[in-house]
Amino acid sequence: MGKISRRCLLHYSALLATLTVTTPIRAAIAPETGDGMNFKNATFYVPGYRPNRVLYQGVPLSSHPKFTEGIAKHYEGPRTMVSRFDWGGKVRHKVFPLKGHQITVNKLSPIAFFNSIDHPAMVSFDRESLQLDRLIEPHSKKFVGGGHALFTEDGCCLINLERRYMRPFKGSIEDHYGAVIVRDAISMKVLAVYSCYGINPHEIRMVDDHTVAVSNYGSTDWPLDRQQRAYPFVVEPSITLIDIQKGTLVDKFVCLDKTLELRHLAVDKRGSLLAIQTRLVEAKEEHNYGKHDTQVYEADDTVNYKLWFGPAPLLSVSGREVGNVSLPEPMDQRQGQSILYDPKYDQFIVTYTSSHRILVVDAMRFEVKHVIKTDQYGVLYPRGIQLLPDNIHYAVSGSWRNIKIFKRGSHQSLEGAQGIRYETFFGHSHMSVI
Repeated sequence: MGKISRRCLLHYSALLATLTVTTPIRAAIAPETGDGMNFKNATFYVPGYRPNRVLYQGVPLSSHPKFTEGIAKHYEGPRTMVSRFDWGGKVRHKVFPLKGHQITVNKLSPIAFFNSIDHPAMVSFDRESLQLDRLIEPHSKKFVGGGHALFTEDGCCLINLERRYMRPFKGSIEDHYGAVIVRDAISMKVLAVYSCYGINPHEIRMVDDHTVAVSNYGSTDWPLDRQQRAYPFVVEPSITLIDIQKGTLVDKFVCLDKTLELRHLAVDKRGSLLAIQTRLVEAKEEHNYGKHDTQVYEADDTVNYKLWFGPAPLLSVSGREVGNVSLPEPMDQRQGQSILYDPKYDQFIVTYTSSHRILVVDAMRFEVKHVIKTDQYGVLYPRGIQLLPDNIHYAVSGSWRNIKIFKRGSHQSLEGAQGIRYETFFGHSHMSVI
């Protein structure tokens, strides 16, 4: 099975020539451990978008010297916090100089990577101490952070996404294509740069040992000759499959509804894909979507008051077949945020932030099996979702506070104090767990 190895980092071009095509990765299913409570040994990493709202000794963490080590005094850009904790332990915080989005971490590397979104700075840090390791620039001054990254299976390389600066669309889709960057996992040195063949790339997943899947928002700024809107101008939302040995496009799937952004995705053991589509509209359009709904729903405070997240189906891809996965109650599918694949039960699990929902989808048939109301469990605006190392549970985090534990397969909540962590995170989109 061909893999990117540490030895080959010195001769990367030779590596690309010698790696062979392999069959799709079959997601490993770890054995259940102990009494099912070993998730207490899991380590959680949660971004905090608003460190200015966290106070210590009367000073916001965003400017307190105890939490901002490594940030240059002259730095005036955005700052994002990281909260690290074991389930039963205390939380440690650190603030970094970037507009951070997703933290990429695994046990094979002492260094974690914090990708930015629409900001020309990324950082790496020690995953134990949270000490800043280094500031990382995009591979080109024309690019900014794309949001997500992943480590290769052996931990030797990091693959991250970068998108071009948002600018008005002038007719050429290719002019807005983002990039897939292969980096050394320790030095963060750029080893290879490929086009992602999509506009505004965001999330990246391994499909097999030489292919990655990328979700591309497909959105740009509005053309100068068009009426300007508060929401983006969507051109070509898509999923692209890229050979990371050759940098070539393997396949591309464009959304059936080209007015929706495509933000996140997951891959199952067959190589099928399920992706989150997002409908962002002007706030005045809310009535048009909500007037036929039979439920009472909460006003959405997760977005600019001029905008509103409307309902949008999931996009499924199996072979060459592309389809949508919708619910009888469309308002349950507002602002899909995180998605994962559970290989043990062959299911996708999706969080919906604006509607306080979790959707469980059968991966074989792309059928919705469960709709879980997270607000009934003390988790509002669910964001992050991660399988836990005990192979029995998964965790769901609320945007501003709290993490709830559910059992895989049955999706029953773990009751009592052991099943919830009461903690404030001050705004985030995704969490990471090792």
